[in-house]
Amino acid sequence: MNTPATDGWRFLWGVLIGAELGLVYCFLRPLRRSHPHLADLLFLPFLGYGWLYLSFAVCRGDIRIGYHLGIPIGMVLCRYTLGRLLQPLFDLFWGSIFRFCGFIWKIFKNILKKMKFFCIFLFSRWKKWFTIIWTFRPLKKKSNGGVPRGENK
Repeated sequence: MNTPATDGWRFLWGVLIGAELGLVYCFLRPLRRSHPHLADLLFLPFLGYGWLYLSFAVCRGDIRIGYHLGIPIGMVLCRYTLGRLLQPLFDLFWGSIFRFCGFIWKIFKNILKKMKFFCIFLFSRWKKWFTIIWTFRPLKKKSNGGVPRGENK
């Protein structure tokens, strides 16, 4: 049996860990608009670590639902307080990342377009060369008929 003070401290630790997770989620929110699966995949290790830290470092293996209710409460509190203040900063960060990646993608797309044109040109010429050489090339000399020399039939 735990004292109410111990339970209160553990719950407050859960709220603090939830607030930190809320900041991570607010940071990933602009990424989530365009790539939701990637953002969720990036958030899951943080969530797992937060849960493990609360369960085994703070609560020392005493896993109870009351302690872990602090995590979603802290996430919601952070979302509507500090998250709203920092959201323009996160939007600016991810916007610059998207612009940079878009610039790189545009260059890469142009290079691929030129490579495609070159490959089409090269392989179409090779196909024509192959067709001309091997289609019209006689495989053996044509005979004029009659019995071939050296054979008696």
